[in-house]
Amino acid sequence: MLIEIGTWQVRSDNREKHLEAAQTLIAVQRAKREEMLYKEVRFYTKVDDETSTEHWMYIDIFENLEDCQEHWDMLEKDDELKAALGNVMSQIVPDSLKTSLWIEEDELRLE
Repeated sequence: MLIEIGTWQVRSDNREKHLEAAQTLIAVQRAKREEMLYKEVRFYTKVDDETSTEHWMYIDIFENLEDCQEHWDMLEKDDELKAALGNVMSQIVPDSLKTSLWIEEDELRLE
């Protein structure tokens, strides 16, 4: 199993617009669910009381690295997905997006 984690910031006064853009992106992905290669997607937020920003995070779960790469290829090639993702990206604080890939240690899984 592989997870991709992305974190970024959104200005607090831009929260609703960003949330709407993220909801649109998820709706487009939901409509193309059979083509999307992730097993699961989750979004989380954390409010920073000391600044005027919110911290956002997504976690995408994939079966393997190939599925993750194919997923990102699809986001760049499909015009509807590309537009929805571009709208989300336009709402974030510049240079705040950070992503990382994590590979599960299967022998340490506890269910």
